Amino acid sequence: MTVARKTDTWYNEGSSSKVSGLLFMLFFTLHYGLFVAVQTSIFSQSANIVPSGKGLLYFFFHWYSYINEDIAIMLVDSL
Repeated sequence: MTVARKTDTWYNEGSSSKVSGLLFMLFFTLHYGLFVAVQTSIFSQSANIVPSGKGLLYFFFHWYSYINEDIAIMLVDSL
């Protein structure tokens, strides 16, 4: 049993081709990252936790400034 495959065979209308998974991994990582950025910015704006006058993605790029000791302990314990 293999844990990870470097290529996979895709079948389409009687033909087959070998496809690498690296492009798909990169695409979905960026796609999910964009989704998380948008959802985080919507939450932070609707919860009024962003200082007034700051941009839409302020919380996404400054999340670490909101971490206090209790939150840090919770995050480390969840590992």
